[in-house]
Amino acid sequence: MKGGKAAGAGPAARPPTAEAGTGKVKVEFRRDMGLLDIVMIGIGAMIGAGIFVLGGIASGLAGPACILAFLFNGLINIITGMTYAELGSAYPEAGGGYLWVKKGLPPPFGFVSGWISWFGHTVACSLYALGFGTYLAWLLQQYGLDPFPPGLFLSTDKILAVLIALALLYVNYRGTGTTGRSEIAFTMSKLVLLGLFIALGGVAMAHNPAAVDNLFGDFFPGGGGGILFAMALTLIAFQGYEVIAQTGEEVRDPKRNIPKAIFASLITVTAIYILMVVVLFGIVTPDMMAQAGVSSPSVYLGTAGASGELALIDVAKAAIGPVGIGVILLGGLLSTLSALNATIFSSSRVSFAMGRDGTLPAYLGELHQKRRTPHNAISASGLILVLMIVLFPIQTVAGAADVMFLVLFAITNAAGIALRYRMPGLERGFKVPLFPLLPVLGVLFNVILIYPLYLIEPLAVYIGVIWILFGGYVHYFTGARKEILETPVTIPEAAPIAEEKRARYRVLVPVALAEHRWLAEFGAAVAKERGGDLSLLKVVEIPPGTPTSAIHYRDVSDQIQAVERLEAAARDLEVDVDARLLISHEVSRTIVETARGEDADLTVLGWTGRTRVGAIMGTNLDRIVNELPGEVVMFRSDGERPPAREVTVLVSQGRHALAAAELAADYARHHRSRARLLLVSVTGEPTSVESARLAELERVFSTREVPVSRKVLRSLDFVAGVLAETAGDELLFLGAAEVRTFGRTLFGYLPDRVIRGARCPVVLVRKVAGGEGPAGRGPAAPAASG
Repeated sequence: MKGGKAAGAGPAARPPTAEAGTGKVKVEFRRDMGLLDIVMIGIGAMIGAGIFVLGGIASGLAGPACILAFLFNGLINIITGMTYAELGSAYPEAGGGYLWVKKGLPPPFGFVSGWISWFGHTVACSLYALGFGTYLAWLLQQYGLDPFPPGLFLSTDKILAVLIALALLYVNYRGTGTTGRSEIAFTMSKLVLLGLFIALGGVAMAHNPAAVDNLFGDFFPGGGGGILFAMALTLIAFQGYEVIAQTGEEVRDPKRNIPKAIFASLITVTAIYILMVVVLFGIVTPDMMAQAGVSSPSVYLGTAGASGELALIDVAKAAIGPVGIGVILLGGLLSTLSALNATIFSSSRVSFAMGRDGTLPAYLGELHQKRRTPHNAISASGLILVLMIVLFPIQTVAGAADVMFLVLFAITNAAGIALRYRMPGLERGFKVPLFPLLPVLGVLFNVILIYPLYLIEPLAVYIGVIWILFGGYVHYFTGARKEILETPVTIPEAAPIAEEKRARYRVLVPVALAEHRWLAEFGAAVAKERGGDLSLLKVVEIPPGTPTSAIHYRDVSDQIQAVERLEAAARDLEVDVDARLLISHEVSRTIVETARGEDADLTVLGWTGRTRVGAIMGTNLDRIVNELPGEVVMFRSDGERPPAREVTVLVSQGRHALAAAELAADYARHHRSRARLLLVSVTGEPTSVESARLAELERVFSTREVPVSRKVLRSLDFVAGVLAETAGDELLFLGAAEVRTFGRTLFGYLPDRVIRGARCPVVLVRKVAGGEGPAGRGPAAPAASG
């Protein structure tokens, strides 16, 4: 025993507490995202078309001083990021800057910030889609492919951009967007590819005698104006850290993790951008410039690859070769694709939040009845996204997004100042230093950058002004200010199990369906026999793009009632039950983390026998079984059955088989059932080792005063013999294999085949190494029968 966690001596040792009859199901939301998750979301949203498509254009505008442009942009965004860190740690809610401005500034500013945030994120989506289309069109051209007939009013890159945008809009509409784990994988892949390009570029620079002269020979070819132009154009490359704040309601320990994630993502991305610019200038050789008919690396980068849009590909091709092309091409496609998906996620959240509180038409705040996605908000964002792709060139699209974020960041800094004065006692996980100097500088810097952007892309500024004016019309003349009638009911964050309950043996039963009463009763029977508690868990999975705060009690009322019925059935066995319904974006991770958080000794999983292509027993089940701590039971049954009058235990060596026998003995003792030990032998006679094992398992049952018999089955085919012999049995128990071999298995090659092929209910048991649970204790010793 460890950590003071004790089990009772039997069912009479621990009577139910007064809490046992309350019948209350706790409805909670699960904070799914940790620090790494949100850092990757921020970096993934930032690294997109900003560097891959605009990097060459900006280098042409500022020359090597583009290094300073990215550095200054990074510093300005770190100042604004401080405001986001302070407010995000104080108000960890979906909606981000829009909600803060609404709280801190007079009413028109709240609407304006939300309106331009929605448009800014949506136009950023258009930019990423265009970046993807540009890179994919180039790839197709290298093979002489043009999938679209000539004479269309759209170019190939724009058609591809529209198609990828529609595809990801549909993915988000269905609610099958990327989760935290896949976002981490995407972003890590991007970082590896960019790191590889920087490394390959460093090698190429070492062999380029003109590298130092390229970087420092004419550092300011565009003067100070060139730096400002490059800063204004590439500000969109830093858009993304505000997405971290928008996920605040799903972040664990948001007061600490949101500030850390914002600064970590901004510093990482700024360093990567600077290194990318250094490499771009350092690998341009005199021969490359001579072939292009130019004498300056700045001119070369600004005119290479369709006026700079494909500069990275052209430079990588000439200086590094096929490997460089592959790295940049794959990195560009992957970066723009993942940034597009992440930004669709954030743009729909802003318009959804505005629809929920009546700032925009209420239909934008509605969830799809079946999929629980903000389908109207996604559709509205998609319309704007596609129109921007079709109507404007990529540089204008980038400029329009830049205008929106410059205004948004200026207003958010102002809101941060106002809220510090209005609510000085508000608990903040981070406070902006040198207040109010830094937020004031944030306002000024963001406003100042609008002017150079107007000089190089006046149409982008006009688009921004038109959008704001249109927003005023929508807000004041379409009845959009009518607040949505049904506001969300606050659901508390998942609370830990009380320490006095954690000290007892605990059985966790995740239930998928209301019909799984047999699963709850099985868990309750084991908990009672082992002097422990039962924890019933129902996880309601919602799509990645749907905020947890959007879920109402009415959305989960049927499932609450189902869990209450299961809880009542378990309480009939006089065992303490904690019933919880968790709202989460990922079922498998929630179950695993709940088992760890509750220090569960035994987790009982139900399986109906159905599986999906590519999975062993099911996508979620496979993940859960592989990651769960403690003892794991897979209970396969095709529906409700009465308690077994006789249980069959498959005899084998090892700790898993012993755990299966102990579990079968507890079950049989509870239901006053008989037990039968089944040994499969090639000869039909047990060996000395097998005879010793039979005797050991018989003692397990006799200790619990369960009648037990034995049968030795002669069979050359283990699995076929077991399946035939147990076809009419009421319940079969077996242990996992001691060593999992023969490719992809969950419990071992033979046990997996048995549970899949059996024609009776099966309980398959896996014991943790050492025979102890997560807190270092096994089941209680059985009490003497009364």
